[in-house]
Amino acid sequence: MYPRRLILTVLSCGMLPCLALAQALDASSYALTSAAAEQFVRATQQMVASGASGPSMQGGNGTMDLAGMKAQLDGNPAAQQALRAAGMTSTDYVLFLGAAMQGAMVGQMEQAGLRGMLPPGITQRPPQGNIDFMKDNMEIFTRAMTPGATSAAPPRGGQRDEAALPVAGGAA
Repeated sequence: MYPRRLILTVLSCGMLPCLALAQALDASSYALTSAAAEQFVRATQQMVASGASGPSMQGGNGTMDLAGMKAQLDGNPAAQQALRAAGMTSTDYVLFLGAAMQGAMVGQMEQAGLRGMLPPGITQRPPQGNIDFMKDNMEIFTRAMTPGATSAAPPRGGQRDEAALPVAGGAA
């Protein structure tokens, strides 16, 4: 019985870091910020400029595989250098990307009138702050993929650009 306990103890201690990593890669609890967005844009621009292949976003079941994305970044020296230069870790990068994608998808669904529904692969509604952040910062992905674009969001004057939103009842 002693060897079995030892094996169970060793296995459970060895699995704790994996469990902690899995919990740490929950994008639904990550809060999007302007500072993290600037780091994300800089890191992505540097990866694009260096020719580093970015991580694959798709998991085996059609959902975002954040752990797989992190592993790809961790195994790519050029990506690691780009992340360091931007002041991010691979964990920060994949959590930001996951939270941004979730916030953007749910926000767009809600704008289209699909309130209360979640896109495939998202099991809980992102925080409202992330949805609002992405409504205000949808250009972040364009800026990230455009070498030389500013990493900071353009000034908005405290108002959202509502020009592309449908107007109720045809009123202007």
